Amino acid sequence: MSSAQEVSLQVTQESTEPELMETGATLSKTSDDSENVEFVWKVHGFPALGTGIVRSDKFKAGDFNWRVLLYPRGCKGQGDQVSVLLELSQEDIDMTSGWPVFVKCYFGVFNHTGQKITIYKQYRHQFSPNSTDWGFGSFASYNVVCDPANGFLCDDALTVIAKVQIYADFSIFDSKEEISLVGLKNQGATCYLNSLLQTLYHIPYFRRAVYHMPMENISSTRIPLALQHLFYNMQSSNDSVSTTELTESFGWSIYDTYQQRDVQEFNRILCNKLEETMKGTSVEGTIQKLFEGHLRNCIECIGMDYKSTNQERFYDLQLDVRGCMDVYSSLDKYIQVEKLEGDNQYKVENVGFQDARKETRFADFPPILQLHLKRFEYDNTRNLLAKINDRYEFPLELDLDKDDGRYLSSDADRSVRNLYSLYSVLVHSGGANAGHYYAFIRPLLSERWYKFNDECVTRQSLETVLDEQYGGEEEISQKKVGDNETVSFPRHSSAYMLVYVRESDKDTIMCKLDDEDIIELLKENDRKQREREEVHFLRNIKENDWKQRDREEVDILKKIKDTMEEQENYLKQRHRKEVSPYTNIKVVCDTHLQTQIGKDVIFDLVDFDKVNTINFKNSMPLSQIKDHFAKEFFIPTNCQRIWIWSKRKNNTWRPRKALTSVDEVLTIGDLKHYSGGSEVRLFLEKQNVQEEQITFSPSAIAREVILLFFKLYDPNEKGLRYIGKQHVKQDSRPMEDLDKFKEMAGLETGEEVVLNEERSFIPKVQCVQVNILKTYKENELQDGDIICLQRSVMEDDKDELHSIEKYFHHVKYYKDVHFRKLDNPEKDVACLELNTLITYDELVRVLVSHLKLDDLSKIRFTPHNVFTEQPGDQPIKRLSVESLKEMLLYHNQMSNILYYEILDMPLSELEKLKVIKVSFYNSKVQEVSSNTITLHHECTVNDVMGHIREKVEMSDQQAELRILQIIGHKIWKILSPNDKIKYMVSQHATFRSQCVTFRAEEIPEEERSKGPEDCVIHVHHFRQDQNNNIENFGEPFLFLTRSGETLGQLKQRVKKKLQVPDHQFSEFKFASVHLSQPAYLNDDDDVNLFKRQAIYGPWEFYLGLQHDDIV
Repeated sequence: MSSAQEVSLQVTQESTEPELMETGATLSKTSDDSENVEFVWKVHGFPALGTGIVRSDKFKAGDFNWRVLLYPRGCKGQGDQVSVLLELSQEDIDMTSGWPVFVKCYFGVFNHTGQKITIYKQYRHQFSPNSTDWGFGSFASYNVVCDPANGFLCDDALTVIAKVQIYADFSIFDSKEEISLVGLKNQGATCYLNSLLQTLYHIPYFRRAVYHMPMENISSTRIPLALQHLFYNMQSSNDSVSTTELTESFGWSIYDTYQQRDVQEFNRILCNKLEETMKGTSVEGTIQKLFEGHLRNCIECIGMDYKSTNQERFYDLQLDVRGCMDVYSSLDKYIQVEKLEGDNQYKVENVGFQDARKETRFADFPPILQLHLKRFEYDNTRNLLAKINDRYEFPLELDLDKDDGRYLSSDADRSVRNLYSLYSVLVHSGGANAGHYYAFIRPLLSERWYKFNDECVTRQSLETVLDEQYGGEEEISQKKVGDNETVSFPRHSSAYMLVYVRESDKDTIMCKLDDEDIIELLKENDRKQREREEVHFLRNIKENDWKQRDREEVDILKKIKDTMEEQENYLKQRHRKEVSPYTNIKVVCDTHLQTQIGKDVIFDLVDFDKVNTINFKNSMPLSQIKDHFAKEFFIPTNCQRIWIWSKRKNNTWRPRKALTSVDEVLTIGDLKHYSGGSEVRLFLEKQNVQEEQITFSPSAIAREVILLFFKLYDPNEKGLRYIGKQHVKQDSRPMEDLDKFKEMAGLETGEEVVLNEERSFIPKVQCVQVNILKTYKENELQDGDIICLQRSVMEDDKDELHSIEKYFHHVKYYKDVHFRKLDNPEKDVACLELNTLITYDELVRVLVSHLKLDDLSKIRFTPHNVFTEQPGDQPIKRLSVESLKEMLLYHNQMSNILYYEILDMPLSELEKLKVIKVSFYNSKVQEVSSNTITLHHECTVNDVMGHIREKVEMSDQQAELRILQIIGHKIWKILSPNDKIKYMVSQHATFRSQCVTFRAEEIPEEERSKGPEDCVIHVHHFRQDQNNNIENFGEPFLFLTRSGETLGQLKQRVKKKLQVPDHQFSEFKFASVHLSQPAYLNDDDDVNLFKRQAIYGPWEFYLGLQHDDIV
């Protein structure tokens, strides 16, 4: 079985309760000459299936017959997981031709609410006579599937959809003959393992070291030996290779292969094992030589002369993604100075705790640099692990010597050139709890990239490797209402681990393997079988030992469980007696039903929020409660019958158990325990002692008599009301009581009525007609059920609300929506009763028709902010919502107001445009003009600069322009002319709390003609508050510094540029600012310490001008 990504598939339905074929298959052909079969299988009685296996009927795809296998409780006895597999029919296995069969399979379960299919997974697999079934051991949670609120079951039937795509031309997947590379088989959830192994295998120096590891003691070298065999098979095999021998050497069972692990953690464990095995051999130190780097930590006390340094090694670096735009900004954050103060003070021996500064730099970098991106973090607010899908860029070439080696410690060896080339990108696709790993690798650091996705190896473009793995958002084409548009969605696949190789070590690491490198392994082939038998023997002994331990552990766990249950029962009893002396009780009687049903309540019986709460002591017996009820509700104690409400699986509350005279010894605390909640809900029934002939003994209630509630629906009045309740015998028929029901409703004896039982309102409306010729028991009626009498309507008088089910549907989905103009948000233009399931385009047609407007294509809606009672900040994207219901939601709060505007162009064209505001500044850092530019979102920054040239007066028409991104009064980035404008704002979403602007300016002549030793620096204005915290303000700018220039000389040029009067400029202080810490400069200081150009990020050096806000 395969571990694959979970995909959310949006399905638009024409109706709210879509119909689907019972069981069957449909065939189609795709553009790549593959055969696509969709098989629909309706599994009846799903909740009662138990732990066995259920097989579907056969269906044909390609030249083979297939079945879907369903394990309601998991194929490995998980119990809480549903397993789904695709199986090749047994009679086809003996065929000698047609192998292998490459299949792409999608599994989904149908949602009967008409909403999105929220469980949908896919995988690819190469079927063969030795691999005839494949799928998902953990396809979906059993409880999620069975929960009625989720809509996956209809009448206890589960509809499974399987889409099987058979590739007729196998050559569309690159073979060993074409690219000399093979994939690795997925054992269940070993995609992370496969990705890492492919990365290690394609490092020839590492592979040679593995081949040369001596295997003298097999009991201690099972893992290295298995890795040797695996690498040799990957080098010599023509088909995808199994990793079973390797995982068995880890001591894993089949259960372990279905548990996805963290690739970083596994990499460290594997390397540590290999490092241990290589000790004392000819390849000792290989792991350290390839992957080991060193950090230099320095802690310096602030209030005393004390400094401590230490060095630590690393095999990989964990880099932050949150709040960082690329690898460089993450590394800047990594070396950010940390203040040790407050509760985090540094303890100095024989002195005590002191305020200090901790600084980390790199003593050296390894030849192979492994960067693990922190894509996962724990969300404390939601109490779960969350994935960070922010856009995060990584370069093809990584220069760690940039800016005079700012990442290196002062004593680092500067003779080593730390320039790295990207070798491998490991990608995680999916969410925090489920996903899939695959790798992009360029063997031997060639120009050609390959995607290693388990068994499938394909060539890939550089754009796929870089841009598409940055995360962030992507544009997806969707077909809706006959046209083809694009809409932005978050990318669920993004780089998780980056591997770089140092250019100066490339020839050594990517060495050529000679035949003698593997000849030792070939000599060992004769001994392989004996070694495997010995390993198998040892494993059997170990497994028997494990089984014995498992039996002992089961006994121990059972004893612990029994003890815990005893403790829990004791605590519950003590809680009932001691902890809470009072209990809240809500008592419902017929008066509540009469006043609420038809007004506050349509479906079900009562709104408990509108029922008063009464406080009783837990020790009060039921007999005393009856005395209180007699005074409160004016019902004599001998006419009271008390019922306990219970919540059903369909989220309805119904009276379930009548308390008898036997129960009068019970206390309020007992009723609270029986109810299972913090509040006790009771129904108080007034019985007529003279007329009531039914004896309510516990057995009678259980077997003979049920309590039913009755409503009347009048299609002519479009209204519903409560008409009473009745006790009926289960073995009687509704036909016998029909006249009594009509009398309760005030209807004539001869009038025709239809009886319907209210079944469910959520997730779907369901009413079932009662067969009056069958008994109540045969109609499956029980205590608390609701029967709706529906007056008959002449055929000619029938309308859309002629039945109670239609009426319930209308109440649930229809809503009065108030429409207002966006430019006049206080005044209603129209109020329409609308189905909240209609689409954006259907809503446009309704509104245009009502307002008698001309053009459907130019209407755009904006949501209502329920918190400010004003229009929302952003309009609603047409293709981002499924229904009117979603349009009315604002941060999970439902509104009944929508704003509309009439555009100057069709909405479909407008949503492809990007509106950008760019201010043009002169050489004095003064704003000359503000320009709003509208371009297609695929245009580039170069196109924006072209529009700027047309709108502003340039000092020289040949002058070059540049556009700066300013965030929080700091230059964040100098945009590349080739950057697409669709990323100009969204890629820095984490900094929206600060002011984000774009500035266009001419590049000064002095910068264009600068010398090789000159550099352009960032200059920012700042002030300090009373706590000495830096606050930036004003307009930052770029400034050229000349070789050998002192601060005194630079000051005069800054003064001339800003044109600040002498008396004000004399108050300016100049400082080198790094990590919000200013280091003040003297006039004779050399300013060449600023060796940076086109550098951006919140942790950069800049030249700070400290002064009051006067410029």
